[in-house]
Amino acid sequence: MTLLQRAAALEPDLAWVHRELGELFRVLNRPKEALAALDRALALEPESVFALGTRGQVLRMLDRTEEALADLEAAARLDPTVAWVQAELGEGLRAAGRHEDAVRVLDALLEQHPSMAFAWASKGAALRDLHRPAEARAAIERALELDPQYQWALGVKAALLNDIAEYESASGCAEAALALDPAVAWVWGIKGWALENQRPARLEEARRAYEEAARLAPMQAVWRKAIGDVLSRQGLPGPAAEAYRAALEIAAREAECDAGTYAVKGWCWFRLGDREAAMRELLEAVSQEPDAVSVQFDLGLVLLHDGRYGLAERDYRRGLDRCAARDPLEQRGLLHVALSDLDLSIAVRPDLGAVPEVQSVREALEAQLAAARRRAGEAAASPVAAEDSMQERSEWAEPAAGAEEAPKPKLRYR
Repeated sequence: MTLLQRAAALEPDLAWVHRELGELFRVLNRPKEALAALDRALALEPESVFALGTRGQVLRMLDRTEEALADLEAAARLDPTVAWVQAELGEGLRAAGRHEDAVRVLDALLEQHPSMAFAWASKGAALRDLHRPAEARAAIERALELDPQYQWALGVKAALLNDIAEYESASGCAEAALALDPAVAWVWGIKGWALENQRPARLEEARRAYEEAARLAPMQAVWRKAIGDVLSRQGLPGPAAEAYRAALEIAAREAECDAGTYAVKGWCWFRLGDREAAMRELLEAVSQEPDAVSVQFDLGLVLLHDGRYGLAERDYRRGLDRCAARDPLEQRGLLHVALSDLDLSIAVRPDLGAVPEVQSVREALEAQLAAARRRAGEAAASPVAAEDSMQERSEWAEPAAGAEEAPKPKLRYR
């Protein structure tokens, strides 16, 4: 790098030197310095495909998604035969929420270059975002056949397995990803969610995973929320409340909230006993993302605890209708969590179990879950054994006065 820096200082008008310096800074994970070098390269050579594509990568590292996409699209127009640019364009489209466009670009690329692991993994991630889990799994598996040590593909696969309630496989996949790179916060979070949804004996492991995610990404409120949920289930309401408040403090610093952040805030307020604030936040989440099925179920649960049983049933029914449009595999995951959440609440507040609307909701969740399992080709067994679930309920600690036991965190609101 020193030689390139010296060359840039001695010959400031050599575009290739600035291009190479920008690429080197990118590889070293120094995106601001990379961007400065690439800006200089493009000022000297505006139609450099390499510089445009690399700057697109760097801008994505800086979460400047739209600018990144503009650079990648420009590079692809200049030379549509450069495979890595097409692959980066596909991933850029996915990051910008243009999932169908991403799949289209990546499919065209993979017809010409079927051995690109990155393109297969990116396609799998886009298909996951499109709620097409079987196709997503096939694409990610293909990426891992090509590169078994592909850390990002292993992480995406773990997230997908969580989506479809294959929690033991998900935790194993996350562990494999973390063995390759233990400094990735979201993979620790995926591991925590997978562990939390297994048996009670793994709650402490789940908490440690969430704590590592929070250490690596201290400004992401979702991990503090997840820690609060596990602490509550471990019978530690005081520390749980501290974690929920910490999550709310982090979320309050965000200049703009997306639906996921509103959902996190709503859940934290619910767990802290402020149901009105919880409903405001959850309603905002649903207004931003009407198809977020799990948030619709969360809203119904808050209304149940608030005694608004008719409204609660209405929101559960809306969630069920939206869930019915999903792939059966994904329905299985969504309904498993919703039913577990409801059963956790009934275990802590047995009076809810006698309410006709609650009984009706529970029967509807069970029926739709059974139908989803049948359609997914699954035998009668649940992803989490019924005996484990009953054993878990016998081990819960009573929450503090004014609080209720925490259901599972929605790490990816769906």
